[in-house]
Amino acid sequence: MSTSPRTLLLVRHSKADRPDDVPDHDRPLTGRGRRDAAALGRWLAEQRLVPDLVLCSGATRATQTWEHAAAALGRDVEVRSTDELYDASAEAVVNLCAQTSADVRVLAVVGHEPTMSTVAAALAGPGSDQALLAHVRAHLPTSGVVVLELDGDWDDLAGGTCRLTGLAAPRG
Repeated sequence: MSTSPRTLLLVRHSKADRPDDVPDHDRPLTGRGRRDAAALGRWLAEQRLVPDLVLCSGATRATQTWEHAAAALGRDVEVRSTDELYDASAEAVVNLCAQTSADVRVLAVVGHEPTMSTVAAALAGPGSDQALLAHVRAHLPTSGVVVLELDGDWDDLAGGTCRLTGLAAPRG
């Protein structure tokens, strides 16, 4: 078991366009979405929550969210794009996170609603901020990020094993 907590950042993609002729998977960000994604990157930098690894949905709006956030973050971060996160169940997201290498201290997952809020609510256990948890259960807004701490290794990740310590929805 590790001696310092690991941090899991659950991020909902930024505001996306809804053109009639574009499949859902390929929807791009709006101008507001690009600005908010950049604000997310700045917020992560200010909070010193720089991921060691990002697991990102292969959907265009999710990959664009991380691209804009990363540019504002100003750091190179390893990104693994996977369609496993597009329309994923909460259990699938937790299982994917649990496979993360032990050398990763801060893991970000960029995905979709309602999955991100469902994962956060499932993982939040003792010591979680109850007011933040109520907000997360209601709905995670676009560009929203939930901050969870895990005392242990990624393969210890399961229901109720994390502390929900932060929630933000940066706007640009």
